[in-house]
Amino acid sequence: MLLCAPTGVAAVNIGGVTLHSAFHIPTYPCPVPDMEEIPHILYKTDILIIDEISMCRIDIFDYISAILGFLNKKIQVICVGDFYQLPPVITKHDKKILKQYYGTNKKWAFESQYWNNYNFFPIILTCNMRQKNSTYNNLLNHISHGTQLEYTIKTLNEIFSATPIPESIKLCPIRREADQINQTRLAEIGTEKHTYIARISGDINAKDFQAVEKLELKKGCRVMSLVNYPSNDICNGSLGTVIDISNELIIVQFDNGIVQEITEHTWEKYDCTIHNGEVIPNIIGTYTQMPLKLAYAITIHKSQGQTYDAVNISPDVFMSGMLYVALSRCRNYQKTYITRPLRLSDTMVDPEVKKFYNNLVSMPQNQSQSHIPTKRKAGRPSKYNNLKTITMRIPEIYKEKVQEYIEELLKSN
Repeated sequence: MLLCAPTGVAAVNIGGVTLHSAFHIPTYPCPVPDMEEIPHILYKTDILIIDEISMCRIDIFDYISAILGFLNKKIQVICVGDFYQLPPVITKHDKKILKQYYGTNKKWAFESQYWNNYNFFPIILTCNMRQKNSTYNNLLNHISHGTQLEYTIKTLNEIFSATPIPESIKLCPIRREADQINQTRLAEIGTEKHTYIARISGDINAKDFQAVEKLELKKGCRVMSLVNYPSNDICNGSLGTVIDISNELIIVQFDNGIVQEITEHTWEKYDCTIHNGEVIPNIIGTYTQMPLKLAYAITIHKSQGQTYDAVNISPDVFMSGMLYVALSRCRNYQKTYITRPLRLSDTMVDPEVKKFYNNLVSMPQNQSQSHIPTKRKAGRPSKYNNLKTITMRIPEIYKEKVQEYIEELLKSN
């Protein structure tokens, strides 16, 4: 099984590798794969998992699909993600080339000519693990899908906090705004500044990690944890305040009341090789830094995948999915403050994404692998040896084991 993601941060989060690393993809747009230079790991791969598929550009998906097709072997491809969230990051230069190459403004993986060839079986997850309030979940879904927007905007403006949330993080649409807020707030603190420089070894790009290469902190500043401390109920995204600091140790009191000692953390970057027929992940570089970052402000892009207890949001968004990502980061709508009332113009949904999901929901389910019992059709027997029966779909690979188990049950009765 090969775990991949479009970005370095997403790959690190799942303990995988980037798509560029796994498939040796050039960094320029619309590359053509060299079939004589296919990575050997792919010949031993049976399952390919691509996380954060919404961030995978169409040309990257084309590149991957061309290689998988050339291999002439069965590889199960599993794509995970939400196209209603932020789209792939595309520079102006790359956007121009993509438009020339494809003749349109295509950018999503599902717009690839290869997408339908996979015959993906959709599994739509409907249980929101971040927000427990069903009414708020429905409102977020309206923002995400672009439905009932007038009612939704009016309701959200009424239920969000009327005043800024003290000591909470601010989500900003652009990095310049977030950086300015962080540096301004840090400069206002009169305590001594401590600087921590990341130690990098091997094939590492600092941009692949949430931890900044040069971290400046002071006693009293607000910070966010970039790693989990499960024993203390502190996770990636937890907020707190530095209460003591030295060059080797930072002590943070998190907002849940827990005081945690913070020392250096080492992130590892992996590549994969084959040994005795098995796929072996190899460490190709390490990145060591204090697992904290200033937490007065962060970009909405960087917040994707994070969860916060309270947020202040600048809603001057400029692309589809941006408002939805910002609003859905907080567990509690009562701990969400918007710097100005939301407007209808803030809600942007890519029409191609909406069309994609509409087709996905309406597609026939005759090849469904659901394990839910179904009713028998009329005219078929509903009993066996005087025992009431049901029809159940099961994966074919378990057929013999299930038959053996049923036979044992019947014998015992």
